[in-house]
Amino acid sequence: MKMNVNEALSRQAEKLVENHQEVVLTQHGEPTYVVMTMELYQQLYQKTDKLCNDNKNLKLLLIKVGKKIFIKYYEIFKENKNPVEALEVEGYTLISRRSRVASARNIFKDHLEVEALQFILASERMDEKTKKKAKELLSQELGEEIEFLEEEVQLIKIGVMMKGVLTKLLQTHQLSDKEIALLQTKEYSKKWFNLDSPVLKILQPNQSLEEVKRDEKGYNRYYAQPVSVENTMYLISSQWLEKIHGKRARTWVLQKMKELLATYGYEILDQYPLDKVTQKQLEMICKN
Repeated sequence: MKMNVNEALSRQAEKLVENHQEVVLTQHGEPTYVVMTMELYQQLYQKTDKLCNDNKNLKLLLIKVGKKIFIKYYEIFKENKNPVEALEVEGYTLISRRSRVASARNIFKDHLEVEALQFILASERMDEKTKKKAKELLSQELGEEIEFLEEEVQLIKIGVMMKGVLTKLLQTHQLSDKEIALLQTKEYSKKWFNLDSPVLKILQPNQSLEEVKRDEKGYNRYYAQPVSVENTMYLISSQWLEKIHGKRARTWVLQKMKELLATYGYEILDQYPLDKVTQKQLEMICKN
C-alpha cells in the first residue's frame, strides 16, 4: 500500500523526519510506529541482510554485540525486554543498537548462551566486574553454585577438549556400541567424569532439541549443535568445569588415546584437540 507522506504525517512530523531521518510515533505513551526516510530504511535493510548471511560464529557474534554489553544486558537480551531501547543509554546509533540486538538474539536462538559466558570468562582482558557478573549468570544457567579457578582460561579448555574429542570419536566410529550406551547413563558419567547428567544423549527424530538439551529443572545441559553419525543425532554435555571434572575427564581421554595409539600409531593424535595438560600427560605415558 502506498500513501502520500502528506496524508500520513503532519507538517511538523514531516519536518522532523527530514531533519532526523527517523520519527517514533507514540500512542498512550507507548511507541507504536517508526517513520523513517527511504535512505535510512535501505541502510538498515542492507545491514540486516548482511547480518543474516554472516556465519553465525559465536566469537563473531560476541564481537558484534560487545562482550561487556552482552553481560550487562544479558537478562534484557534473553527475555527480549525491548533491548533496542535499553541500549539507547549507551549512546549507540539506532543501526548499531539493532545490529547488536540481532547478534545477541542469534546467540540465544542457537542456544549458545552457556558457551558465550564461558568464552567471556576465558577472555584475558576482561575486567573483574564483568567477569563477576558472568560467573553469576553462568551459575544461574547451570542451576548450581560454581567455584572457579584463578586461571579462568582453563574453564573453557576442558569443555572445548571434551566436545572435540567426543565428536571425533563418534564421527570416526572409535566408540563401541557398549561405550556409547554407557555414556548415556548417569552412573557411568558420574563415575568417570563426575557429571550429574549423562555425557551423551540421543536426539530422536520426533523430539524437540530445545526439550532434550535441558534437564528436568529446565536448565541447559548439552551443546546446541548435535553430532550427526549415520542418521543418529548425539548431544554432548556442555557441563565441563576444570576444577570439578578436569581430572577424571583427562583420565578417560588418556585411556582412549592409549587405545588409539596401540592401534593406529602416533599420527592419530594429530586429529584430536587435546589441551596442553593432556598432551603432557600422554607424553609421560609414552616415555614409560
